[in-house]
Amino acid sequence: MKLKNTTILLFSALALSGCSKKNKTLKTKINEIGQGGVSGAVMFENTNGRMSATITLAGKPNTTNAVHIHEYGDCSGTDGKKAGGHWNPTEEDHGTWGSDEYHSGDLGNIKTDRAGNGVETIVDVEKRWTIGGGEETNIIGKAIIVHEKADDGTSQPSGNAGKRVGCGEISDK
Repeated sequence: MKLKNTTILLFSALALSGCSKKNKTLKTKINEIGQGGVSGAVMFENTNGRMSATITLAGKPNTTNAVHIHEYGDCSGTDGKKAGGHWNPTEEDHGTWGSDEYHSGDLGNIKTDRAGNGVETIVDVEKRWTIGGGEETNIIGKAIIVHEKADDGTSQPSGNAGKRVGCGEISDK
């Protein structure tokens, strides 16, 4: 009986530890670059193996801003260029989220209302993102960049979205 109880406790502990690894949340603050007029946050959530990103922006009223994950988590400097280009571990052409070809960092456009607020949630059904997973999917150490204009979804390599007006370093610290 002791062996059976010990075995049940061991399997219960393993199951619970697995659950804690599956469900993770990571919040990234987006700071204004220069006088871009944009700030906000991104909440990355892994719920039972399904990743999502909820992006909240506060900016100029009635505008559309492109949002991308960039390759380096470095928002230092005055122009956001240290974040590098779009995160593209699969070496695909730039496109729109969910199309035939797109960068893992192509999150799309967020429209703000007349008060300057916008929210968008992207669900990663293709499993392109992880929090702390393999090199090709790990978002930690990358940056969120908000651009001044909308992403046209076709211009290479970055959608003709204009200068960088917001940046947030994706970190688990």
